[in-house]
Amino acid sequence: EVLEGVPVLVQTLDAEVNVTAIESLFTIDLEDVGWHYLVFAKATGASTIYRYNPSLRLFYFFNAIPLGLPDGTALPPSCAALGLCDSTIEYTLPGLSNGVPPWAAHNPIPSARSAKAFVVDDLLYLAIAYWWDEMGEYTWFSYIYRWQPYGTVLVGDGTLSSGIGFETFQIVPTQGAVDVATTTWEEPCALDATQTCRQYALIWANFGFPSSEGNANIMFYSSERYNAITGTGGGFYDVQSLPADGASAVTPFTISGALYLAVAAHGSDALVTAYMATDNLPWSLYGGTA
Repeated sequence: EVLEGVPVLVQTLDAEVNVTAIESLFTIDLEDVGWHYLVFAKATGASTIYRYNPSLRLFYFFNAIPLGLPDGTALPPSCAALGLCDSTIEYTLPGLSNGVPPWAAHNPIPSARSAKAFVVDDLLYLAIAYWWDEMGEYTWFSYIYRWQPYGTVLVGDGTLSSGIGFETFQIVPTQGAVDVATTTWEEPCALDATQTCRQYALIWANFGFPSSEGNANIMFYSSERYNAITGTGGGFYDVQSLPADGASAVTPFTISGALYLAVAAHGSDALVTAYMATDNLPWSLYGGTA
């Protein structure tokens, strides 16, 4: 907290270890009360959420972010340890054409490297980029979550919440994801070019793996796209993949109304590449590399 222009330590969370990223978010519950949260993405173990208590002026444990489906279905690798799936054969993930390859010879560990909260059509989402340690080729996946405003959680301060927090919304195939970013803009509507519609994009920085170079993968949101997890419309789909050997960070930004994307990579070229959107997308190389 900043008091009279000087930062003052007000709280430490000793229980939170192996933290790789922190994201703050704000949402209003169904009782019309606004709450501040902190998300702690972790290199090992489940990422966690803390909620701020304005009366006590401290953050308290809210819950852990799931690594599974909303109905409680466990996914690789934990499903094998629970005896619910076979690690010697490919596992099919909902909504994906390519499944998880057999992992019996490995010890895959979900390692969250980046977290980004964003809003689509007044609903709160969270994307977490996962790098899977000890998989050898990192051909696994990352998560998109959506805030569930119904139900209750017993918060660490002893109060009951209105809403249970994030549930898995979509699973995204990634190749050693180390960063994720979001951007949004207005463009002519597909059905009526005289009207403007808001477009939402997710950009994943995929470091890559030995048999494939990394990339910056761009996804768009569509309210009409069928979602295999929720069983309703609404989801992100692949639009463009930008080459980036050892992609490590992505940052979209605007200059004078023009949309740009900076991609950092530390592969064989070790460079930062700038892209400019032409008619919003696709992005094309702008001004070389630095």
